[in-house]
Amino acid sequence: MANTFSRTMRSLEADRTRGSIWPLLIVMVLLAGWGTWFLGAKIAVYEVSSSARLEVVRSVHTIQTPIAGRVAAHDLKLGRRVNAGDPLLEIDAATQRLNLQEEQSRRDAYAAQLVRVDEEIAREESALTASRQASKAALAELRARHQQAKAAAEFSEKKSQHIQELREKESATELEYLSATSEARQNAAAEEAARLAIERQEKDSRTKDRERAARLESRRAEKKRLEGALATTEITIERLKHEIAAHVIRAPVLGELGEVADLQAGTILTVGEQLGAIIPEGELKLVAGLPPDALGRVQVGQAARVRFHGFPWTQYGSTRATVTNVATEPTDGLIRVELAAHKNELSAIPYRHGLPGDVEIEVERTSPAMLVLRAAGKLLSAKPDRSQQDQAADPKTPSAARSAP
Repeated sequence: MANTFSRTMRSLEADRTRGSIWPLLIVMVLLAGWGTWFLGAKIAVYEVSSSARLEVVRSVHTIQTPIAGRVAAHDLKLGRRVNAGDPLLEIDAATQRLNLQEEQSRRDAYAAQLVRVDEEIAREESALTASRQASKAALAELRARHQQAKAAAEFSEKKSQHIQELREKESATELEYLSATSEARQNAAAEEAARLAIERQEKDSRTKDRERAARLESRRAEKKRLEGALATTEITIERLKHEIAAHVIRAPVLGELGEVADLQAGTILTVGEQLGAIIPEGELKLVAGLPPDALGRVQVGQAARVRFHGFPWTQYGSTRATVTNVATEPTDGLIRVELAAHKNELSAIPYRHGLPGDVEIEVERTSPAMLVLRAAGKLLSAKPDRSQQDQAADPKTPSAARSAP
């Protein structure tokens, strides 16, 4: 009986030994698989930003008031599509328009006066030319008469001298001598009269020419004054037109009104007041903000994925993207990163400027063991810093104690 019981116990012990080997083998296999994964697997490491948004590649144009004034009319409607040059808002320019009408009337008056002065100048120039020609003809006639009178006077003088010689020889009578002398005196007087007539004609011609030249110069001076006044008026008109044009704010580019101010007719605007923004058409880019410690880890060409707010990724999926630019200086505590979004044509997400989302940038692939070592290193490096800060904050701790290891 005892022998039978002993064999039964050995049999049971052998069964228990064989049954305990299998769990151990399973655990060892699992540990080996986990170790292989822990040391050799490669998992993606991401830098995540929840402040990403779509922006147009071209700059958004803000609409600002160049001048102060009262709103006369506007067509600022959110979402309105505009072309370059389309009027958006008009500032009251009634005063400038009245000044423009006044200057235009003044310009017309100057132009009419200028036409009249030109006609007077033409008449004066024609009269001066005619007067000079008439004076020249009259002087020519007087000089001819003077030459004739001079020739007659010289002949009479010679004749008188000849008769005097004959009289001395008693070959001529006294009456003939007196007659010849009288004729010589008359011809000499006629010559003097002809000479004086020439001088008088020359003097009169010079006087008339000076008078006409003075009137002509006065007309020309008046013309220059009118031309200057007309040019000044034209400049003033152009300036007023420019001011009136500045009262109409126009769209600088083709695009869509993505932001508008709430305005009413009669609203008073100040210089530089922002009225809205035009989102130009064109390619979109993704802009994200990352903490400064991401600088150096995020590189151009890295792949990323985007999940837009309001569009659950389980329904709409995610959008692939690629890093195109990385800023080197933080702005408002964040590093600006620009990405090219690869739009899925089959996606129902409306890709528009300003659409927010989350972006995950794959910065590297490494093993879980390396990640654990990095985390441990951060913890170890952070503990001495915190202990030193605690010791420095406690003024009762002796310096020797603070410096002890």
